[in-house]
Amino acid sequence: MKLGVFTLSFILAYCAPVNAQKKSQPDFRQELNNARQTCAEHLKSPTIDNLRTLIAIDPSQEPTPAMLNNQAHATPEEKQAIIALATIIVACKKSVEDISNKYFPADYATLIKTDEILARSVLADLAAGKIDYATYNTFQHQVRMTLQMEFAALDKKYRILIEQQGTKEDAKLVNVLHSMEILH
Repeated sequence: MKLGVFTLSFILAYCAPVNAQKKSQPDFRQELNNARQTCAEHLKSPTIDNLRTLIAIDPSQEPTPAMLNNQAHATPEEKQAIIALATIIVACKKSVEDISNKYFPADYATLIKTDEILARSVLADLAAGKIDYATYNTFQHQVRMTLQMEFAALDKKYRILIEQQGTKEDAKLVNVLHSMEILH
């Protein structure tokens, strides 16, 4: 199961290794697995149960037609759950960002940070009643698709760079190469 807020699953999947301290692949895999397990456990929290039919909480879950057409705004109880979900998502994304900073070129972490900011902002708008569930789900789906394209573009960029210059002196490029082998 992949994780991430709206794209946390995607981001976790694409944020494999990178490291200036030359950590081994088993270290990276363990850190990533720990982050995935921790986030998955937090996303099972009963405090967000009343949101499960309203939004796609699991990032690997596509919003249902009912979610995409739900023009209702959050109730006071749902607002509390949204705040709890935002806390979980921000912590999960921060964990992934930290792993990415350690093991990958900076532009991977930049995409993760951008996703975290967008997630926090749109959840705040949902909790404040500025947007309805349909708008939220549509926006999150679009963000997920855009991030998938951005991560694919980064993979392509680094694949070309690796082909041109190799990976001999750059541990982060070695990690990108390994992540492509592991994750694709």
